[in-house]
Amino acid sequence: MSAGSNITPETFREAVRDAKKHRDASEEADKEARRIRGAYRARLKHWKKNGIPQDEIVQAMDDMERGAEAVGEEMRIRAERMAWLGLPVGFQADIFGDTAKAAQSDPQHAEWAAGEAGLQAGKTGGLRDDNPYQPGTAEHVAWDRSFVAGMEALAADMAVTGVKQASTRKSREAKVKPIGKLMPSTPADIAAAHAADAGHATA
Repeated sequence: MSAGSNITPETFREAVRDAKKHRDASEEADKEARRIRGAYRARLKHWKKNGIPQDEIVQAMDDMERGAEAVGEEMRIRAERMAWLGLPVGFQADIFGDTAKAAQSDPQHAEWAAGEAGLQAGKTGGLRDDNPYQPGTAEHVAWDRSFVAGMEALAADMAVTGVKQASTRKSREAKVKPIGKLMPSTPADIAAAHAADAGHATA
């Protein structure tokens, strides 16, 4: 029997319709992703024209995701390496203290930063009770709302990963040669298969 001989015309037409629907969706998603990337690059160029280098904006966004502790440690190590080269980079630890306080006192930025922190916490599997802001404040609400969005994004990523892993597992199992009624892809079946082999060898 040739491969695919048990396929009916109806099944084949259904397969083509299904694949076409998902291919079209994938192409639309690619178009949307290109549009979003284009808009992102356009905003970077806009701020560059206003005097803010693109690399500084990108670095700032990366630093926000990494967190103050990680960034501070990197700065400490860099300063240490520069000192080893005889080029000490000395500065007062609180030289930008007033600037930081000003940013924290900006309601719009404070709420946005809280949302970004909550989103990152959700995406990395943090706890909802870790919300560091005072209940009832705009920052607390922004953090919590974004945390939920981050958890949903994490769950979606895990679902996609789970589908891929299941597909890979089925592919590996399909390549395993059955032994009688056993499919030696589980510890129990493998042990039974070994026992069966041992019985044949002593028979």
